[in-house]
Amino acid sequence: MAMKLREAGYEVDVAQNGHEAIILLSSRRHDLIISDLELLGKNGLEVLREIRRHPEYMTMPFVLFTRTDPRHKTDNANYGNLMQELDALGATYLPKTASNLRQFPAIRIVK
Repeated sequence: MAMKLREAGYEVDVAQNGHEAIILLSSRRHDLIISDLELLGKNGLEVLREIRRHPEYMTMPFVLFTRTDPRHKTDNANYGNLMQELDALGATYLPKTASNLRQFPAIRIVK
């Protein structure tokens, strides 16, 4: 995904884990955060929670990819809790499907 974004003309920072993502955010201004829920160290949701504690990141767009797919609802309780928290924190959720990954960032992100 980073390669596709760079080819489209975007500057991209890539973190290897959640802790590194927090450090990168403090190093320079970013316009968008794209994360996977499943990260080493802090997961994507923990990164989102932490950055939302800082006023300068309260409205920064945040896209979270995860294997949980609302169409399948295999884990209804966890899915519902995750969706509620993402909505409360102002994040956008996208299922980690081949189609979504292939089309991003061309797909329209709708909350």
